[in-house]
Amino acid sequence: MTNRRAAATAEEADRLGLGRGAVVMVIRRTYSTAERPMETAGIVVPPDRYELAYTIPVNPDPE
Repeated sequence: MTNRRAAATAEEADRLGLGRGAVVMVIRRTYSTAERPMETAGIVVPPDRYELAYTIPVNPDPE
């Protein structure tokens, strides 16, 4: 998963009810099975309306 801040495109600003060029958070994520990628999602949200939280599993026994 990657995320970055960017200026909203005209379409994104219109759909989100923002002013042109407003800052948005762009998230790209790929969902995978054990064998291959299954779906890629591109998510654009206003950063003042959402909080991005990561959960990183830790395997205590790396065997």
